[in-house]
Amino acid sequence: MRRLNLYKKHTRRLKLILFVMLYLFVTSSPALAHRVFLTACVEGDAVFVEAGFSDGTLCKHSAIEVFDPSGKKLLEGKTDEKGGFS
Repeated sequence: MRRLNLYKKHTRRLKLILFVMLYLFVTSSPALAHRVFLTACVEGDAVFVEAGFSDGTLCKHSAIEVFDPSGKKLLEGKTDEKGGFS
């Protein structure tokens, strides 16, 4: 009899935990972070970059680092008010 009560107690607890986990999973929103979209082109010695987030806002004052294929940093800076860097 005692074993049965213990089993019921643990079963209720397990059901509650599973319900809470399912509730949190169903009601949670996707990641709050934005995906960054970046367009870059090189013309001669100049690099032009435009950066923005997936929701359409611009990446203002964001750090930009440019590396060569071997991994050496060539230049760094920040985007302007329009998400541009050159």
